[in-house]
Amino acid sequence: MLVLLRTLGFATERVLGTGGSNSFHGSVIVRIGEQRYLVDPTFLAEEPLALLSSERSTAGAGPLKVWADTDGTIRWQPPQCRFHAVFRIDEFDCGFETFREHHRLVEAGDDEHPLARLYHDKLFIRRNADGGVRTYDNGIVVRKTERRSNIAKATGDHRDLLTAEFGVAAGLVAQIPARFFPQR
Repeated sequence: MLVLLRTLGFATERVLGTGGSNSFHGSVIVRIGEQRYLVDPTFLAEEPLALLSSERSTAGAGPLKVWADTDGTIRWQPPQCRFHAVFRIDEFDCGFETFREHHRLVEAGDDEHPLARLYHDKLFIRRNADGGVRTYDNGIVVRKTERRSNIAKATGDHRDLLTAEFGVAAGLVAQIPARFFPQR
């Protein structure tokens, strides 16, 4: 995303932070004039989140709402749970090598790295749709709108579900290892 935004002429910087269970997350900030905006699809708002030093800011509405506190803490409501998740920006304007090092640990399956444990045993897909959010979380499908939340166990061929309901290209779904799909 950073390269795309830079190509479009935006002043950007990489940031690195920590979330729940001390997992690392990389993100992008865009600067327009003196104002900084977090632009990160992970946090569901679908619009930039102004980072203000003097007051709390918000973006999005309903299940797509995200907040930023003055200390750099980002809060949002993950669609698969009832509690707010937290992401704290720890390092601004960090280099690409920082991201690569964390990625290498995850790829290698280093059990000391929180993301390696998470992403080596779990398949999580999110799609913003119909004014709400849909998630696939290891065979559980959550559909959440501003007024309703529905949780159901996925049935049938989960690969077809990911293509039809979540819009994941069939070629990508075919590359997902079988261990990520529940055994029948």
